[in-house]
Amino acid sequence: MPVVHWWKHLHLRSAAQGVSRLALVILALSLVLPLLPLDRDATFVVAKILLVATIVLIGWIALIAIDVAAKLYLLRFRLDAILAWNEPVR
Repeated sequence: MPVVHWWKHLHLRSAAQGVSRLALVILALSLVLPLLPLDRDATFVVAKILLVATIVLIGWIALIAIDVAAKLYLLRFRLDAILAWNEPVR
């Protein structure tokens, strides 16, 4: 039976790639916003959009953390034991 490492099941690289891209976009816009020649109302609107994007980012990170925790928890169980439990007794 081949050895399967537990971290191969997590798929963290693909999950972290999208989150890190969004975080970099939010950070870049936050740093550039004070330098833009926008009026007060436009700056306020962009700042509120960045706030909503930050809240979405935090929620996305929480979802990934919950997914990783659930996968780590489920790795403790063996699939053959679950399948045997569901088979009818002969």
